[in-house]
Amino acid sequence: MSGSTNTLSFNFDSEKPGNCSQRRNNLQAANQYGFTVNKLSEEAIVDFIDEIEMARSTKQHTLVISLDLKGRQVALNTPQGPATLPQHRGCPQGSCTGPAFRKLVANDVLTQPWPEGVHLQAFADDFIFLIKAPTKAQQKVKALANEALNQFKS
Repeated sequence: MSGSTNTLSFNFDSEKPGNCSQRRNNLQAANQYGFTVNKLSEEAIVDFIDEIEMARSTKQHTLVISLDLKGRQVALNTPQGPATLPQHRGCPQGSCTGPAFRKLVANDVLTQPWPEGVHLQAFADDFIFLIKAPTKAQQKVKALANEALNQFKS
């Protein structure tokens, strides 16, 4: 390692719990919902239904994949290797680092370039894909789903 240090900092607004510099500086993905001001569960549902309706109006096959991540733990890379601390109680959404860290992780996934025909959005730490392809291309839907899941895993 060179002598550089990477620092991750959060600037919380004490008047509005849950607000952090990430939202104020527009660093949050547009398709991230939950733990976010003005991005409620109802909006997540409406936006996802809108995506389905757009696919339906263009006569595309669609496939929905919902991922509820379980058994997660936060790992911090150190010069000695990954440092982990399993957390089981008193932690919202499975993480004592809370919503801000979850938003950072989700933001990294959501802002990746996804193949055409793949829509991804998140609510807190749950992810949902909408895979769509032309009506006569059922195999394309399956191939896109596999490609999206492989990209998500890496």
